[in-house]
Amino acid sequence: MTKRAFITIIVFFTCLCASAQRYVDHLDRGVLAMKTTYGNFISWRIFGEEYFDVKYNIYRDGTKINAEPLDVSNYADNSGSATSKYQVAAVVRGVEQKKSDAVTAIQQQWIEITPKHDASLTSTYVPNDACCADMDGDGELEILMKYDNQNEINGGFQKDGYHGEYTLFECLKLDGRVLWWVNCGPNMGDFQNNEQNIVGYDWDRDGRAEGLMRLCEGATIHMADGTVYTVGGANWTNYRIPAGDGQWFTYYGKEYLVYVNGQTGEPYQCIDFPLKRFESGESDLNAAWGDGYGHRASKFFFGAPYLDGRHASIFLARGIYTRHKMIAYDVD
Repeated sequence: MTKRAFITIIVFFTCLCASAQRYVDHLDRGVLAMKTTYGNFISWRIFGEEYFDVKYNIYRDGTKINAEPLDVSNYADNSGSATSKYQVAAVVRGVEQKKSDAVTAIQQQWIEITPKHDASLTSTYVPNDACCADMDGDGELEILMKYDNQNEINGGFQKDGYHGEYTLFECLKLDGRVLWWVNCGPNMGDFQNNEQNIVGYDWDRDGRAEGLMRLCEGATIHMADGTVYTVGGANWTNYRIPAGDGQWFTYYGKEYLVYVNGQTGEPYQCIDFPLKRFESGESDLNAAWGDGYGHRASKFFFGAPYLDGRHASIFLARGIYTRHKMIAYDVD
């Protein structure tokens, strides 16, 4: 074998390996320092590509405090104080890389976030389910938070909500700022919040996660620039029929799959929800789903599987117990 042929083969297999690597979020180091009884505890992220020959140095107030590079992602600093600031730098094959941004030790074992709701909202919102993604591309995770509307619950889920307000979604920064939010409208509500789902992932690989939601007609997306997008258009219908005891499901009206810009909330696409309540020829909930009140048809699951090993797809599922529907989309 000639030297040129050998090099060509090496390059070929290297390209195969590189093309098979999965895309990952471009997050920051995520350094967190926390006051403890023995000083400060510091932890940080190890990136997905930092597998071989990578260790870490840690700095307090600009001075390196570890004797040898660390091969773990945490450190106990017995000499740390309440005002100490920490940075972490990767050491790749003996060469130190750029330091992370400095962080100051927090004085308790949690971070308290007070959401800065839009000034127009008058309801009491109770945090419910949540997921995280880097929605604006700054390397820090945002929270996609779902809120129960406590005033609406107390009122028995009235047809017009509480002053026109229903369940809420927010794209929330860790300092409490809200990038954009969604008033879910009357056709989304139910007593277990089964119908309200939102996730974030960088499906288009532009460095910022996109938002993905199932919404019904009448939901309104309040974008970062103040513009409001009404799902289903201006002539939507309120199908809400409260049962009086708060334990009910909605199973009328149009459903949509909404794919939005994670930083602004602007919809890229709003299409009919592909996993329908009824297939062609069906009209009876009990016959189709095994109950007659919408519970089993109102369970939804979202995900981002790498079905080809390299690109994340959008995965949707609907239904429990009697029937399951699933579909996956590639993002162009």
